[in-house]
Amino acid sequence: MYQELKFEVTFEVPSKCIFQALTEQFEVMKYTRCPAVVEPKPQGKYSILEGRITGTFLEVDNTKKHIKMTWKMKDWKSESLVNFTFIDRDDECTLSIVQSDIPNDVNCENLRKGWMTQIFEPMSSICGYPIDN
Repeated sequence: MYQELKFEVTFEVPSKCIFQALTEQFEVMKYTRCPAVVEPKPQGKYSILEGRITGTFLEVDNTKKHIKMTWKMKDWKSESLVNFTFIDRDDECTLSIVQSDIPNDVNCENLRKGWMTQIFEPMSSICGYPIDN
């Protein structure tokens, strides 16, 4: 049995900024403040936060504004699947996150908070991409 997590984050910058922040190794290292491996191509590796989160890119399409990848926390028994979809609105974008195949022993609210505190809030404060509350 698996769970699914869906949520959105709206940034006050165009989607290309957030797309780059999620797919460029230097940008990821900047806001995670750790070495990272980010290979944004099909079957490219992803490893952040000292290997606590790993995965593989499945689709990376800037024209369709979509990223699909596997995502696994170090202590999880299996990988989940993450889909990022970018929706542009004037000078801001909404990032839709759908994470599926989450192991049943994972607390999804804590997972959502982890996305916010470990990824999106540091991306906002360090890279200067304000989150629209």
